[in-house]
Amino acid sequence: LQKAFAAAGAEVGVAKRAFSFRSPAGRCPACHGSGVERVAMDALADLELECVACAGARYRAEVLAVKWQGLSVNEVLAMPAAQLVQSLPKGKLLEGARAMTRVGLGHLSLGRRGSTLSGGETQRLRLAESLLFGEHPTLHLLEEPGRGLHESDLSGLLEVFTELGGRGDLVVVSTHRERLIQAAGRRVRL
Repeated sequence: LQKAFAAAGAEVGVAKRAFSFRSPAGRCPACHGSGVERVAMDALADLELECVACAGARYRAEVLAVKWQGLSVNEVLAMPAAQLVQSLPKGKLLEGARAMTRVGLGHLSLGRRGSTLSGGETQRLRLAESLLFGEHPTLHLLEEPGRGLHESDLSGLLEVFTELGGRGDLVVVSTHRERLIQAAGRRVRL
């Protein structure tokens, strides 16, 4: 993604490193690339408000002005993975979006903060990462990875488990979902 935007930004003098909200060259100076500003509440938990300077976009205005396929970097990061699969050209970003969709994370945007993910989403994101970059054989320990998943997403997750097993991985799942239990090679009921 950075390379694609860097090529588009080269014409207007925006450096490649500016397309990371972690880089001082591109991130919003007010919120430091988080998209939110924290307000300390003495006796209560801190309050997070959308950054006024960038309207939650996390980037400087000159970075947001650069377009790739008609979209800003923030607009691409806000798109759900399933939508990105339909619109991205071949490459690593497309492979990542496809892996996310396969494990039932097609609804997640690439720019979503990790702190907002549920436990099941975090586990499935690690599974997607293992599909792309994992060393095999690997042991995967999952607790309720199918909680909240639609049946069609559950089918994709089962296919991923089968694929990982075919690579020599061991997938151990603690679950109440009957469909996952029935698909297991070995079952232990507690």
